[in-house]
Amino acid sequence: TSGNGGSISGGSSGSGGSGVQPETKPDAGNETMPDGSKVENSKVEITISGDKKIEVPVSVSKDQNGKVTDASATVSGTKGQISSEAAGKIAEAAGTDSVAITAEVKDSKGNVKYTVTTDSKNLTDNVAMKVFVINEKTGAYELVNGKTYKTDKDGNLNFSLAKGGDYTLLSTKEAAKIEKAILKTVAPKKTKATVKKGKATTLALSSELNINNVKKITYKSSKKSVATVNKKGKITAKKKGTAFVKATVTLKNGKTKTVSMKITVK
Repeated sequence: TSGNGGSISGGSSGSGGSGVQPETKPDAGNETMPDGSKVENSKVEITISGDKKIEVPVSVSKDQNGKVTDASATVSGTKGQISSEAAGKIAEAAGTDSVAITAEVKDSKGNVKYTVTTDSKNLTDNVAMKVFVINEKTGAYELVNGKTYKTDKDGNLNFSLAKGGDYTLLSTKEAAKIEKAILKTVAPKKTKATVKKGKATTLALSSELNINNVKKITYKSSKKSVATVNKKGKITAKKKGTAFVKATVTLKNGKTKTVSMKITVK
């Protein structure tokens, strides 16, 4: 149901004011639930790479009153690109301005390299976005990079990401809340420790910190004559006194936070 190439651009019948509805084709997979709610499956025809037409599967869930409660669509291609015009067509066909559009980026053999999902409103409203990867085991959002994504002058959203991930593009407003919560998890397990001369301890970070969000960690001692620290956070007590060992954590989005541990050597 999907074509080659991921360069998606709407044709002349898009939502740009022509008044022409996008061509939709009903699917035999429609389903009515016992409570009267429905799942309607159809396909909408859009244009990619200038003149190539492909069919995009669209699934719409409606409550017993016919109100749309959820909508999704999947577009497949070999390029990481979605256009705002195509997003508008898909949303119009679904009967709602908010559709979860998933781009399946495939290799030349048709194997899915990675997926990227975003809300159609982010594309049609030209919203600035940040990318996250979904942890397969926990379902948690994880940081990927510090980039901001937005449609270009031609209305295309372009992305190139690592193979094997299921990514989500969220508005910078939504992303800020997640990034703030992740930064809050950067904390030491202990803020102080007493160590005998010649013995060692470690500046361990909180177990709440997901290491997948971390780009790098650097350590530094305020008084190396009292306590030294290596690149893995191992602290060695040298002589009696007090020192502060600091860990600077750089997250994958470029944000940094420094935490410290007071070391008393006896």
